[in-house]
Amino acid sequence: DISRLKSKAFEHLRPTLKSSVLVSAMGASCCAEEVPPSSKTVGMLHIEEERISKAFGDSIIKEAPAEADLFQQMAGTWRRKADDLKLGVLNSAGRMTWEPSFKAKPTTITKMDDGKVQMLLDEKLYIGEVTIDPTTVTWDDGECWRKADS
Repeated sequence: DISRLKSKAFEHLRPTLKSSVLVSAMGASCCAEEVPPSSKTVGMLHIEEERISKAFGDSIIKEAPAEADLFQQMAGTWRRKADDLKLGVLNSAGRMTWEPSFKAKPTTITKMDDGKVQMLLDEKLYIGEVTIDPTTVTWDDGECWRKADS
């Protein structure tokens, strides 16, 4: 049924919610400490679930077919395009390991059905548009990342 499918789509966000509490903005974050989901995080889950429900309405949600292929192409070292700052390394499973200077725990990036990617960082959901050749991600906050070896 539709509510089960919406819930399944939302489950892609849930694993990132128990990662780290981060301070500052994307690309300049530092880790406070690993914490279990708080009531604030749980409340955020409900807000995000409502947002997803409104966005999808009664449409059928399908699994994104080529997530593994996308992350195979995206795997490697990433830099912020504006100043060439090294951000970290993304593995072929979509897990970003940040540069030690950020003092941040790894972050999971997932592919959305529309081909965009998303990540939860500092309790904020970021959505990015991926281009290949050269490989870049332009995030919804305006920040642009480039794959260092493309």
